[in-house]
Amino acid sequence: MAKMSTDYLQKIPRRATGRPTPDRNTLAGIRDDLVHLLSISWADIGWHLRQADSRAELRHAFEPLRRKNNNPLIERFLRTTAMATTGKELRLTRKALGKAIKRRHEAQANCADPVKPPKPRPRQLEVSKELRSAEKLEQTLEKQLAEQEVGFAQDQLIRILGEGRCACNPLRLANAMAGLLLLTARVSYDRCSKIKCTVWPNLDFQVFEKIESIWNSRHRYHHLSIVELYQQEIKKLPRTMRGTNSENYLRTRLAEHYGCLKVAIEKSLESGADSEQIPFLIASYFNKHRETTAVVRAPLLKERIHQNNFVT
Repeated sequence: MAKMSTDYLQKIPRRATGRPTPDRNTLAGIRDDLVHLLSISWADIGWHLRQADSRAELRHAFEPLRRKNNNPLIERFLRTTAMATTGKELRLTRKALGKAIKRRHEAQANCADPVKPPKPRPRQLEVSKELRSAEKLEQTLEKQLAEQEVGFAQDQLIRILGEGRCACNPLRLANAMAGLLLLTARVSYDRCSKIKCTVWPNLDFQVFEKIESIWNSRHRYHHLSIVELYQQEIKKLPRTMRGTNSENYLRTRLAEHYGCLKVAIEKSLESGADSEQIPFLIASYFNKHRETTAVVRAPLLKERIHQNNFVT
């Protein structure tokens, strides 16, 4: 389990002096993968992340990501540990593990060196004992490091979520997560914020943002039902992007799958959830119903808003 910290941080260049630190390209790659993963899942995790102020609540928020393809990126946020660790303690354990691995390699070389003549039996026993001791120490430190990494990562993320600047969108959250565990969440956020993200803005998150913004405008349209309000606001969206005349994929998704959105709205309103959670539920149900239409021909889910703004 300790190796999960090296899945995306395997070749961190070392400066001449000081601590190891991820370079710009490494941070950008990890951050962009996280942005994609968080964006496509924001409807399911965003509300809970905004409320999380403990390790248990953080793990609950990330639970929908457990079976996603990029699981190694968030695995440390799904595990349970009681261990609390500082950055200094984490670095010391990682350094000790490096020495233990070197010791084990040397013991293995002494046990099976085809060039050197066979060792006397007492010496063979001594070398074998050293190898077993080195292997045991390495395994102990690997387990300790894995637990420390989990505790450190979760505590860091809870702390920066509590500051309010990272829970509002996937890009900001990914900026804070990308540098863990070699950086604190705040340093990771500051460094990654200066690097252009090649996968932002993400269409899935743009859809959520539009759903949330329409929901938040409902008090200005008392004469409309919630379903009518969404239909009105979707019709207002331009069919093409200003300046490029290219297709407005946000409008296309909402209009082409209006039947799915309508059912999602009705189901969310029936849930009795907190009003601030409703847009997350609408977006989540909308995504699920869109997937349903790919395999089930349900007439209600096929309803759409056409180019002429007629609904069929």
